[in-house]
Amino acid sequence: MYRYCLLALMLILSTMGVAQVPSTQGLGGRPVSATATQRQQSPNATTNNANNDSTSNEQTAKGIIFNIDIPDSTLLGEVFIFHLAPTKVKIETIEHPTFSASGLNFFDHLDRIDGNYYLSKGGIGQSHYSIYPHPTEGIGWMLQPDINIGYGKTMESVNFFHTMRPFTVLGYASSLYREYQIHASHTQNITPRWNISLDVDFLNPEGIYANSSVKNSYADITSHYYSADARYQMYAGVVWQKLRMGESGGMSSDSIFRNHSSLSSLSGLPVVDASRRTLFNQVTAFTRQSYNFVRQVLRTKECEKIVVTDSNTLDTIVWIDTLRPEAFAMINKGVTNLDIKFDTWKHRLADSAYRHSLTANLMWSNDAYPDSRWPNPLKINLGLKPEYHRVQYSDSTDTYYHLFNIVPYAAITKRLWFGSFSGSAELALGSGYRRGDSRVAADYTLVLDSLRLFKASFVWQLREADFFYHHFRGNGLKWDNDNLSKTAALSFDLNYKRSDLLDINLTANRLDGHTWLTPALTVQQGDKAMWLLQGRIMLHTKLWGWLCYDMQQMLQYSSDETQMRVPHFASKNSLYTDIALFKRALTLQVGADVRYNTAFYADSYSPEAGAFYHQNDVKVGNFPWIDFFVNLQLKRAVIYAKVGHLNSIWESYPDYFILPHYPGNKLGLYYGLIWKFFD
Repeated sequence: MYRYCLLALMLILSTMGVAQVPSTQGLGGRPVSATATQRQQSPNATTNNANNDSTSNEQTAKGIIFNIDIPDSTLLGEVFIFHLAPTKVKIETIEHPTFSASGLNFFDHLDRIDGNYYLSKGGIGQSHYSIYPHPTEGIGWMLQPDINIGYGKTMESVNFFHTMRPFTVLGYASSLYREYQIHASHTQNITPRWNISLDVDFLNPEGIYANSSVKNSYADITSHYYSADARYQMYAGVVWQKLRMGESGGMSSDSIFRNHSSLSSLSGLPVVDASRRTLFNQVTAFTRQSYNFVRQVLRTKECEKIVVTDSNTLDTIVWIDTLRPEAFAMINKGVTNLDIKFDTWKHRLADSAYRHSLTANLMWSNDAYPDSRWPNPLKINLGLKPEYHRVQYSDSTDTYYHLFNIVPYAAITKRLWFGSFSGSAELALGSGYRRGDSRVAADYTLVLDSLRLFKASFVWQLREADFFYHHFRGNGLKWDNDNLSKTAALSFDLNYKRSDLLDINLTANRLDGHTWLTPALTVQQGDKAMWLLQGRIMLHTKLWGWLCYDMQQMLQYSSDETQMRVPHFASKNSLYTDIALFKRALTLQVGADVRYNTAFYADSYSPEAGAFYHQNDVKVGNFPWIDFFVNLQLKRAVIYAKVGHLNSIWESYPDYFILPHYPGNKLGLYYGLIWKFFD
């Protein structure tokens, strides 16, 4: 009943105002071929104080041109996002905060065409892992592999906003089963330069088995402030996450599934473990302070319109400085930045693991003119990251581990007449087990024009295996591996990108000392080097008129499948119409999603360890998964519906396995409503 009450409340609130909201972004599920042009403005851009009729003496926020006469039809252009950059206030318009191309609805977060490809246990919000790994992402400390990475929020992924009016988004989704999603977000400026935002999500998918269930909840409160001259900035926030799972370990035998594929319910089938319960609970509090010692000068802007015509016509707005700032020096007083983050993490099994972390990041950069046409020919970043971690396993002995490290790092960017070169290095020092972890990276970027760029990258890193592989206690499992060597990873990457339309990556990774769990839940480390070759292409385009196509194709090859298993081919495709009617007061999208990957021995999930392990019994894949969707935007409202797993109607075994022992959902109907409010 509470679901229908929420829907009724949203409909009542909508009568408070239904101004036309134009949008070039896909509705509820899919982006159109070209995203809306983003307006980027300097913190030194001339401001329009006359349009700020606030009765306070607060100075108008720099970098934002206020205009109180802007009609409601363009209000979406007055919601801005701040990127977490310590050297500047950089403001970009966004079409919709916290609502991505496949975000707030039963188009699962994991299905986004964003360069990742995850396999899950069938339900939204459940445990999952990537089948397109990135072995050289960094040398940061990890307790154990993150089984919730596609949904989780971090200090780097939360959003910071500026809005001329309070802005609220409410959303609700459900299905013919008992699953639901609820979303609420609100952002408003307390003063012209101080914003506070709240974002809440609840994911509650229906469990496949009698004792399986998932409740995945997220909430974050963030705040952003910057001074009138944009020299001082402050970011702060608290992120809370809770993942509660009623575990079964999956079906005890896949042959049982095959013999009972015609059953309407799987609740009575025997499972590995009918009583397991797992709780992941994490709270992160952080703040970032930044100060630019170099005073900026006001400079005006002019607008240049570039039209590029080939298979598509794109209009790109380029903001050009017309006044040079004060003479710069390659070494100047620059910008300082201080991050402080406190993180607590609990994993409750039959026994429990607790982690408390306190980290900081003190950084200085000479990049004091980030938006100038005359940037420093050599940009320098120097930093120091101290970190402390305490791990406690609440077994019979209450085992504690204390880890302390200091990580100095340096980075440079050199402008060349035919491009730019960047290099960075970091090294972990201290008494912790990460001592000696190191990383060296370099890349060359060639900007062909305002739309196209080419980038070649090289990364070498030496990284300790996650702490989980060294020490673990829980659910009767126990191991201590003090003789694990570090994993040496080498990566070569070529990337070509054309605006938001086309992105091509070719990567060669060499791994020596890769670590994994065996079927017996013991830790094993490779004794020889292996290669992982990867190719990926992403495309967002209009095929013809109102017909759009988004796709992501992946090719991979592992030279040693005893160490790492990946499908040779994986694909995501979205073909849909995008039709705007009545001056974009009504927009309709109708289309289908098709996902596919070749068969391979995917990792299986262990509720005892709360992690994935290699298995050699069951292959998954080699079947398509088709969803049919309809999205409708009417003024501020988005209504959507999806028929999931449409191809199960004509297939012999409709409940395909997504992961070993976990068949996917049957044919289902999902629906939802999203409403936006400018108060």
